[in-house]
Amino acid sequence: TVQGALAKAIPERVGAAEGGTACNLLIGGVHPETGDYYTHYQLDGGGWGGRKGSDGNSAQCIAHGSTIRATPIEVFESRYPLRTVEYRLR
Repeated sequence: TVQGALAKAIPERVGAAEGGTACNLLIGGVHPETGDYYTHYQLDGGGWGGRKGSDGNSAQCIAHGSTIRATPIEVFESRYPLRTVEYRLR
């Protein structure tokens, strides 16, 4: 890759690779309290790689979507009949 070639030539100026993956989650159904149909599409990624003297960008910013942010749990749980049991980085 271009990034790999640059990392060999000027390693102090090139950041590590981003997470390289995305988890696509699609959930839908009928809300038991309102009877309305709902659909939720979530794209979770692994953040961006670090660079000399700095950590990478937060894993809360989806690497492949640049301006896409992870949905806050409070928003997710207030809109959908679902509950988050655990949400963490590996």
